Amino acid sequence: RSLRTLYNLTNRIFLYEVDQLADKNQERAKNFRGDLQRYLYLRNELPLMPWFKPGRKHNNTSLQVKVDENKIDICSEDFKTIREVLMKSAKDASRWILEYFLPVESVVVSNDIYFHTLLANWELDPCEDGGSYKKTASRLNCTTYGCYLAHGNSSL
Repeated sequence: RSLRTLYNLTNRIFLYEVDQLADKNQERAKNFRGDLQRYLYLRNELPLMPWFKPGRKHNNTSLQVKVDENKIDICSEDFKTIREVLMKSAKDASRWILEYFLPVESVVVSNDIYFHTLLANWELDPCEDGGSYKKTASRLNCTTYGCYLAHGNSSL
Protein backbone atom coordinates (compact mmCIF):
# COMPACT_ATOMS: atom_id res chain seq x y z
CA ARG A 1 0.00 0.00 0.00
CA SER A 2 1.15 3.51 -0.68
CA LEU A 3 2.04 6.09 1.96
CA ARG A 4 -0.90 8.15 0.72
CA THR A 5 -3.27 5.25 1.45
CA LEU A 6 -1.62 4.34 4.75
CA TYR A 7 -1.79 7.87 6.12
CA ASN A 8 -4.88 9.10 4.23
CA LEU A 9 -3.09 12.17 2.90
CA THR A 10 -6.00 14.00 1.35
CA ASN A 11 -4.53 17.50 1.73
CA ARG A 12 -1.39 18.86 0.13
CA ILE A 13 1.64 19.33 2.40
CA PHE A 14 4.24 22.06 1.88
CA LEU A 15 7.44 20.59 3.29
CA TYR A 16 10.48 22.77 3.90
CA GLU A 17 13.79 22.46 5.68
CA VAL A 18 14.34 25.20 8.26
CA ASP A 19 17.49 26.47 6.49
CA GLN A 20 15.27 27.51 3.58
CA LEU A 21 13.90 30.27 5.83
CA ALA A 22 17.36 31.82 6.16
CA ASP A 23 18.62 31.21 2.62
CA LYS A 24 21.20 33.85 1.74
CA ASN A 25 20.71 33.23 -1.98
CA GLN A 26 18.22 36.02 -2.68
CA GLU A 27 16.81 34.53 -5.88
CA ARG A 28 16.25 31.11 -4.31
CA ALA A 29 14.75 32.74 -1.18
CA LYS A 30 12.36 34.77 -3.34
CA ASN A 31 11.35 31.61 -5.24
CA PHE A 32 10.75 29.85 -1.91
CA ARG A 33 8.46 32.66 -0.74
CA GLY A 34 6.68 32.58 -4.11
CA ASP A 35 6.16 28.81 -3.91
CA LEU A 36 4.81 29.15 -0.37
CA GLN A 37 2.58 32.05 -1.45
CA ARG A 38 1.10 29.95 -4.27
CA TYR A 39 0.68 26.96 -1.95
CA LEU A 40 -1.29 29.13 0.50
CA TYR A 41 -3.28 30.79 -2.32
CA LEU A 42 -2.16 34.25 -1.19
CA ARG A 43 -2.49 37.23 -3.49
CA ASN A 44 0.20 39.37 -1.90
CA GLU A 45 3.88 38.57 -2.05
CA LEU A 46 5.30 37.22 1.20
CA PRO A 47 7.91 39.39 2.94
CA LEU A 48 11.34 38.15 3.95
CA MET A 49 11.12 35.37 6.53
CA PRO A 50 12.11 36.36 10.07
CA TRP A 51 14.83 34.08 11.37
CA PHE A 52 16.96 34.39 14.45
CA LYS A 53 20.22 32.55 14.79
CA PRO A 54 20.27 30.17 17.74
CA GLY A 55 22.83 31.08 20.37
CA ARG A 56 22.20 34.79 20.24
CA LYS A 57 23.37 36.88 23.17
CA HIS A 58 20.83 38.20 25.68
CA ASN A 59 20.94 41.76 27.01
CA ASN A 60 20.07 40.52 30.50
CA THR A 61 23.40 39.37 31.98
CA SER A 62 21.88 37.01 34.57
CA LEU A 63 19.71 35.40 31.88
CA GLN A 64 22.79 35.00 29.66
CA VAL A 65 24.66 33.29 32.53
CA LYS A 66 21.77 30.81 32.98
CA VAL A 67 21.61 30.13 29.26
CA ASP A 68 25.38 29.61 29.07
CA GLU A 69 25.31 27.20 32.04
CA ASN A 70 22.91 24.94 30.14
CA LYS A 71 24.86 24.90 26.90
CA ILE A 72 26.85 21.87 25.84
CA ASP A 73 29.55 21.44 23.24
CA ILE A 74 28.04 18.60 21.21
CA CYS A 75 31.42 18.15 19.50
CA SER A 76 33.09 17.37 22.83
CA GLU A 77 34.29 13.81 23.32
CA ASP A 78 31.98 13.71 26.37
CA PHE A 79 28.98 13.78 24.03
CA LYS A 80 30.27 11.48 21.31
CA THR A 81 27.79 8.71 22.12
CA ILE A 82 24.75 10.99 22.08
CA ARG A 83 26.00 12.62 18.88
CA GLU A 84 26.20 9.17 17.26
CA VAL A 85 22.58 8.49 18.29
CA LEU A 86 21.49 11.89 16.96
CA MET A 87 23.39 11.35 13.71
CA LYS A 88 21.72 7.95 13.21
CA SER A 89 18.30 9.55 13.75
CA ALA A 90 19.15 12.38 11.36
CA LYS A 91 20.32 9.95 8.65
CA ASP A 92 17.26 7.74 9.09
CA ALA A 93 14.91 10.74 8.98
CA SER A 94 16.61 12.19 5.89
CA ARG A 95 16.39 8.91 4.01
CA TRP A 96 12.77 8.27 5.05
CA ILE A 97 11.70 11.73 3.94
CA LEU A 98 13.48 11.37 0.59
CA GLU A 99 12.50 7.75 -0.11
CA TYR A 100 8.97 7.55 1.25
CA PHE A 101 7.50 10.97 1.97
CA LEU A 102 8.64 13.11 -0.98
CA PRO A 103 7.32 10.70 -3.62
CA VAL A 104 3.79 11.14 -2.24
CA GLU A 105 1.87 13.15 -4.82
CA SER A 106 0.45 15.61 -2.29
CA VAL A 107 3.85 16.56 -0.79
CA VAL A 108 5.22 19.80 -2.23
CA VAL A 109 8.72 21.27 -1.79
CA SER A 110 10.36 24.39 -3.13
CA ASN A 111 13.47 23.82 -5.25
CA ASP A 112 13.93 20.03 -5.28
CA ILE A 113 17.71 20.08 -5.71
CA TYR A 114 18.30 22.55 -2.87
CA PHE A 115 15.87 20.65 -0.62
CA HIS A 116 17.71 17.39 -1.37
CA THR A 117 21.04 19.11 -0.63
CA LEU A 118 19.79 20.35 2.73
CA LEU A 119 18.54 16.89 3.67
CA ALA A 120 21.84 15.37 2.55
CA ASN A 121 23.50 17.66 5.10
CA TRP A 122 21.58 15.81 7.81
CA GLU A 123 23.86 12.86 7.06
CA LEU A 124 27.04 14.81 7.81
CA ASP A 125 28.43 15.11 11.30
CA PRO A 126 28.58 18.85 12.14
CA CYS A 127 31.65 18.24 14.28
CA GLU A 128 33.88 17.05 11.47
CA ASP A 129 36.26 19.44 9.71
CA GLY A 130 36.84 21.74 12.66
CA GLY A 131 33.22 22.00 13.75
CA SER A 132 31.63 23.28 10.57
CA TYR A 133 29.25 21.50 8.23
CA LYS A 134 30.81 20.10 5.13
CA LYS A 135 29.41 21.54 1.96
CA THR A 136 27.50 18.88 0.05
CA ALA A 137 26.26 20.76 -2.98
CA SER A 138 29.30 19.83 -5.06
CA ARG A 139 29.18 16.20 -3.89
CA LEU A 140 25.42 15.67 -4.29
CA ASN A 141 24.45 13.96 -7.51
CA CYS A 142 20.73 14.12 -8.29
CA THR A 143 18.94 12.30 -11.08
CA THR A 144 15.30 11.52 -11.70
CA TYR A 145 15.86 8.39 -9.60
CA GLY A 146 17.13 10.13 -6.47
CA CYS A 147 20.16 11.84 -5.01
CA TYR A 148 23.46 10.31 -3.99
CA LEU A 149 26.39 11.66 -1.98
CA ALA A 150 29.50 11.43 -4.13
CA HIS A 151 31.74 10.50 -1.16
CA GLY A 152 30.04 7.17 -0.62
CA ASN A 153 27.45 4.82 -2.00
CA SER A 154 24.74 6.14 0.29
CA SER A 155 21.57 6.49 -1.73
CA LEU A 156 19.23 9.23 -0.62
